[in-house]
Amino acid sequence: MISKTFLAGVSFLALLLISCGEDTSKQQEEYQSIFKDVLHEHDKLMVRMTDMYEYSKELENIADTSATPEPYVKAEQALKESDDAMMNWMEHFGDEFVKNKSAIKKMNSQQLDVQIEAIKDELESVEVMQTEMTARLDKAQALIEQ
Repeated sequence: MISKTFLAGVSFLALLLISCGEDTSKQQEEYQSIFKDVLHEHDKLMVRMTDMYEYSKELENIADTSATPEPYVKAEQALKESDDAMMNWMEHFGDEFVKNKSAIKKMNSQQLDVQIEAIKDELESVEVMQTEMTARLDKAQALIEQ
């Protein structure tokens, strides 16, 4: 007669083999697709970084010669905050997602679910950052053109 311990061991090994062989390709594709979306949003922001630096310089020059420098100083500070947010976000994204990108291929389904949710959060963060940066750039441009 086969012992219960032996059956439990065989069942555990069978379950382990099945779970190790799970197909996570759809989850990996989803992750990679969202990762590309994040990079696309990042690239759109990077194009605007030149505007940010130019507007910042122009605002500083106008503030230095204006009788009412406050709006220019505030707009310049807002641009600096956007620049800082972008730099911090890029550092975080690089540390959390770019450096660990190869680990995605080795993850099981549950680990991938967690990573998919995390990368979705990053996409949302970069979209919010883009909205804020665009609004600040538009405001700076309007001030400069007055």
